[in-house]
Amino acid sequence: MADIYIPNPLRKYTNGQRVVETRGATLREMLDALERDYPGFTFRIVNEQGQLREHIHLFINQRVAPDLSARIEAGDEIRIIFAISGGAPRNDGNSSRRFSCTVYNWKKSCGNGEMNYRRLGQADSLTRRD
Repeated sequence: MADIYIPNPLRKYTNGQRVVETRGATLREMLDALERDYPGFTFRIVNEQGQLREHIHLFINQRVAPDLSARIEAGDEIRIIFAISGGAPRNDGNSSRRFSCTVYNWKKSCGNGEMNYRRLGQADSLTRRD
């Protein structure tokens, strides 16, 4: 069994549960099991073609899962992260944009083109350089 951490907008599909134990050898099998236990949940994550929706990222133990065929092991932590975008140019002439929101305690930094995520405090801001 692996634990999946349910973001707040999806908790209405899991009866308010923040963490749900799941079964399956891959992310796809895990989502199928979740759908059996919580009907309607998977449609929020996967599109009609069976692919992850473009604004959703799944993490296995703090690493981005490449696709739904990614293997999971007993004791793994699965997190659903919604992508964010937006913001407004700063007035000080700086070319960065500031996002003031919580991203489920994770931050994406793309300094070298890789997707590196690190833990943040509960309500830190994100800054991106254009």
